[in-house]
Order: sequence, then structure tokens, then C-alpha cells
Amino acid sequence: MASRIILATCSLAQRWMKSLDPDNGHYPLGIAYLHATLERAGHEVQMQFLNHMPHEECLATIMDQTATFGPHILGLSIISDSRVSSFRVIEAVHERHPDIQIVLGGARHHHERADRPAFSLLHALFG
Repeated sequence: MASRIILATCSLAQRWMKSLDPDNGHYPLGIAYLHATLERAGHEVQMQFLNHMPHEECLATIMDQTATFGPHILGLSIISDSRVSSFRVIEAVHERHPDIQIVLGGARHHHERADRPAFSLLHALFG
């Protein structure tokens, strides 16, 4: 059975916003490979690279997309400087759409404390 999946990166820390080049900035290859593999397997995938946006815009984009696309799964790629925005997105999505399974991947998530409240909302961790 095919799933609808959103893959995303969230806002980087504010200190990077002035120097971030949205066209040539952080582009996680793992999430791009995952996107291609999932589409090849017949899933409907939408991807959002939101690391260049302020958190409020990132959150609004993901909330709009979850409302209109109706994904079964939200996958977030996390690095150190996107963790705060990512955990805020996890909490907001879960509050409004508790049926969406949330998974994390990337270089950062395994360094976080497992007792963080957002961790209890996750379906899976990869990385």
C-alpha cells in the first residue's frame, strides 16, 4: 500500500540566517536518496528544504502541507543547528495531527536526550 510522505529539513539556528545561501546551503543527501527510493517504491513523496526560512515560516509551511497533503508519515532530517525548530515542528504536528507518524534521521537526533518530551511522539529514529 502506497503512503503519502513529507520529508523535510527545518530552520537552522538564527545565527546562521544572514550568511545562509538558500540556493547553495545545507542539502542533506540522505533525505534526497530516501525521497528517490520511496518514489521508486510507489509512495507519494513531497520534500521541503526549509533550513533557510525563519522558524515561523518553516512551521507554517509544514502545517499547511500536512493539512492539504494529508501525509501518513512526516520525516525530518536533523542536524545540530536545526534541532530546536525540528522539535517545535514535531510537537505542533503531533498536536494537530496525532495520526501522522513522525520519524527522525540525520546526524543529530541520536545526541539528544531521550527524555525530551518530543521523543515520546516519535514513531522511529534513523541515522
